[in-house]
Amino acid sequence: MAEKDKNANEEPQAKQRGIVFYISVIGLPLLIIGGAAMFFLMPMLAGEESKEEATEIEETLRPLEKTLTITGLTVNPRNSMGKRFAVFELVLAVENDEVMEVLKKREPILKDRFIEYFRAKTVEELAMDSLMQNRKDDIIAMTNKVAGKKAVYDVFFTRFILQ
Repeated sequence: MAEKDKNANEEPQAKQRGIVFYISVIGLPLLIIGGAAMFFLMPMLAGEESKEEATEIEETLRPLEKTLTITGLTVNPRNSMGKRFAVFELVLAVENDEVMEVLKKREPILKDRFIEYFRAKTVEELAMDSLMQNRKDDIIAMTNKVAGKKAVYDVFFTRFILQ
């Protein structure tokens, strides 16, 4: 009877050893080969996509011939109780010299509108990357309204600090 119990205990252990053996002999090398293949193939696949993206970007960007830099924008965002602040610097891509002169003369008005706009946003709203394009569109609309015509075609944030 003792021998039956001993044999019964040895069979599951032998099966477990067999499973571990197959996993280590077959599974582990497959895992290593798969990982190595991904390591070497992913940069090649990513490289092709980034080349395509770079071509698309080059085709959509206009040359920056005339720009106006707006510096010194520091605000306390809404509901920050003065404990948080944001610093911005913008570059406005303008259509021509005539527009540039109009915007330079109205720069204090622009700064006031931009400060008012950014103060109306919460820290969370300012921190959301998904809203960056919306902010740019709003800035273009505000600037065009101040200029009295379609003056700005793009906005670039050259400084964007939330503290």
